[in-house]
Amino acid sequence: MSVLDTRLKGAFLVLSCLLLLGGCATMQTRTVELSTREQEEVLSRFEGFLREQCGGALDADLSLEFTLLGRIRHITGMIQARTPAFLRYSTIGPLGRPLNIMVTDGENYTLVDNRAGKAYVGPVGSDVWNRYVPEALHVGDVLPLLTGRLPGLDASVMDVRGDAGDPRVAWIFMKPVEGTRRAILFDRDRGVILRSRLFSEGGGPPLIDVVYGDYDLYPPGCRIPGRIQVQGSSISGSLLIRLDRVYPGPGPAPARFQLTIPEHYTVEKNG
Repeated sequence: MSVLDTRLKGAFLVLSCLLLLGGCATMQTRTVELSTREQEEVLSRFEGFLREQCGGALDADLSLEFTLLGRIRHITGMIQARTPAFLRYSTIGPLGRPLNIMVTDGENYTLVDNRAGKAYVGPVGSDVWNRYVPEALHVGDVLPLLTGRLPGLDASVMDVRGDAGDPRVAWIFMKPVEGTRRAILFDRDRGVILRSRLFSEGGGPPLIDVVYGDYDLYPPGCRIPGRIQVQGSSISGSLLIRLDRVYPGPGPAPARFQLTIPEHYTVEKNG
């Protein structure tokens, strides 16, 4: 089987790093107790931020930057997503034309390699899908993670504490889910998530450390991070994701998640 363009494969691997359980450097969180009133204020702002769903959709120009051993690799593309699990991702060449396009409704996918004149179709979770999109990347989790929110199963709060070094932020500790627990650094003044750290419930260093920034680029009522930074051994370097432009409006139409394959392309079906 021909291998899809490495830009497409690399892009999916990059996005999946937001979900993969790779080891990161040990980081100690020093916290202090908050009063009941302070906890309630933090939770009120936190819940308000999570309610900003931006219509349950995202339509944006995206750039990915890998730094590894002093070398920087850039990938440019476009991403469109809509709840519950609709996703379209395109890698863009130097002339502004799509090199590869992937669409899925969360159950089935179509991958098109325009340079090779080939297409791959089949169910999500098939061997071919997992060859390019790691099993840890759940399609329905891409939208909340890129918008600085939480996957649907990870939204029950266990405790709220202050940060020992910065009174402007608080740590929100989520209830364990499927053997993992999450600690969220929350900006008490601006009311946005600044950092999300995933741990094994059995202890040890963070499994994932994601830092969000540049919320000020987008208007109130739909605040999403323009900058997402990920570090960990799973990517053997550092990763920077930038939402270069977010298109306003109701989001992509359902037709955007359907892809017509040109008649002269070779189609490989996988089940």
